Amino acid sequence: MNNGPMIRRRWVRANAGGTRVVVVVALLLLAVRAPAQDAAAVVISPDRPTYANGIQIVPLGHVQAEAGAAVFRIGGATEVTAGEMTVRIPVSSRVEARVQLFSHMTAWGEETSSGVVDPTLDVKWKLFDTDATDFGLIAGTSLPAGARAQGEVHLQPFATFSLDQVVTEALSLTANLGAASASDRGETFGKLYGGLAAALQISPRVTLFLEGYWWSRTKAGGPGEAALDAGLQYFVTGRFALDARVGLGLGRTAPDWSLGLGVAYMF
Repeated sequence: MNNGPMIRRRWVRANAGGTRVVVVVALLLLAVRAPAQDAAAVVISPDRPTYANGIQIVPLGHVQAEAGAAVFRIGGATEVTAGEMTVRIPVSSRVEARVQLFSHMTAWGEETSSGVVDPTLDVKWKLFDTDATDFGLIAGTSLPAGARAQGEVHLQPFATFSLDQVVTEALSLTANLGAASASDRGETFGKLYGGLAAALQISPRVTLFLEGYWWSRTKAGGPGEAALDAGLQYFVTGRFALDARVGLGLGRTAPDWSLGLGVAYMF
């Protein structure tokens, strides 16, 4: 499951960046030297579309790309994100580097703004695993490289503990608990966040999910917020998946509702 501890502005799930991030991606791609596994044995495990991030690692010898678009309604304003690109590159069987970039946000309401949001670099490290339980740490930071209207001037580091638990052959859970140093219009503040997502496989190709996520705050001096998401993933092949979701916000400044579509592919 997927997408970031939400340290970025508002409810954007992924970020955009410039030349520096592209160079980092290129260097990481050169580091992937292990031979690819048998295609028949490879099954994609997307991070998106949930807020909660699982601790599963892309198999060595492969690179995974995930992207999407979403619309959020917040009071009288509308925000649209497009791109939401995440590139996932395994470093070992237990460590994965992720680069979140190429996301553009446009907001309409009392004010209109448009531009790319800050990119994010992070690392997944699987610390423990059994047949039913996987546990690890996700740590990283945003980079102040987005547009002035959508980005921040400070780094926004974060660390998230992630747990994947198989309950039955068809049901699994993902739990997150983390902390971040966030920024709002240049003012930094600390926050906590966490959530729980349940995934139910109803057929070999379709998985349904339901998720609740919470943030102690999303801007300096602001109240806590929470979100409920539900949706599905459709696995076209073992390497190619589509997703759709609908969400409701809980809190004075949370979105009234949100809709999203996405895609993930393992190369």
